[in-house]
Parts: sequence; structure tokens; C-alpha cells
Amino acid sequence: MNQSNKNRVIVLAIIEGGLSPSEAATRFNVSERWIYILLARYRQAGLDAVGV
Repeated sequence: MNQSNKNRVIVLAIIEGGLSPSEAATRFNVSERWIYILLARYRQAGLDAVGV
């Protein structure tokens, strides 16, 4: 899975799947800081904005 797709999966796991940012960070082996960056991008410009 490329990074852009992984980022989309992470955001969808939180938004639609109900994971907390902490749970998503653990599951996808990324920092919580990165999770919050992705969520901010998503809120500003939608799913297309979470690509690297």
C-alpha cells in the first residue's frame, strides 16, 4: 500500500470506523501527531488532501 492510500485508510478508520486517534496510531504504526495532521487536512479539504 502506498503512503497516500495508507493515509486515506487511516482517516477513514477514524471517521467511519470509529477508531480513536490513539488507536489508529497504534494500529497503523504512526505517531498521534501524524494522525492529527491528517485529520486537519481532511477537515480543510477532504479526503484528497490527505495524500502525501
